[in-house]
Amino acid sequence: MEQGQHLLSNELQVDNFAQAHLKETAMWAKLLGIVGFVMSALLGLFSFFAGTIFDNMSSRGYAYDKNAAAMGATTITVVYLIFAAIGCMVSLFTYRFAVKMKAALVSSDQTSLNDSFKNLKLLFRVYGVIALIYIFFIAMGLLFGGLGAILSGGF
Repeated sequence: MEQGQHLLSNELQVDNFAQAHLKETAMWAKLLGIVGFVMSALLGLFSFFAGTIFDNMSSRGYAYDKNAAAMGATTITVVYLIFAAIGCMVSLFTYRFAVKMKAALVSSDQTSLNDSFKNLKLLFRVYGVIALIYIFFIAMGLLFGGLGAILSGGF
């Protein structure tokens, strides 16, 4: 490749090889999107049962403080609902990518192809934000765990 030449300056073509890979990717993405919707719905449904389980534990005497158990039930319900919503959003982008990609490959529609890649970009953006949040919590855990060990004389 010539020095300073930009890769996307020429017209890229989706040849038969790339089309076959995109078709298979769309098939698997559609499956993962549907499975993600089902799992998100089950997690959302389970979130309400998890709160009920905590309430039942406190009413049967398994919890020392009934107010704390009620707060724990509410917290678990809210956290699971947030996870279900995030999972649903990820599944939506995955499913949209698959449907738009399949439509683009069948009809050679550039708009569907662009929409498909837009949903793929959004999917990876959400994954990136989730990864950054995860790294932040790991760093905070290591920081506070190390500080706690140092302050308690663990080292």
